[in-house]
Amino acid sequence: MATNQPFKRASDFIKTQLSEGVKEHVTYDGSARITHHYTAPLSAGNGDPCLLTRYQYDGVTTRITDLVEEIGTWDGSWDF
Repeated sequence: MATNQPFKRASDFIKTQLSEGVKEHVTYDGSARITHHYTAPLSAGNGDPCLLTRYQYDGVTTRITDLVEEIGTWDGSWDF
């Protein structure tokens, strides 16, 4: 892991985001709605843990029915 902090909960990433820069990667579904939002410290490398926010929607609408924050894995290919 690029940082020396152990990340055990999704909330642990919030503290890091407040004190240093972050990078993000967003994936969309076929209706151009965000499905996954990855946020990691600028120092994160391939395979490092990151904050993953997953969105679920009400059918084909843009109304969010569920939002889950969990620890995900940063993919180094997103840096390019």
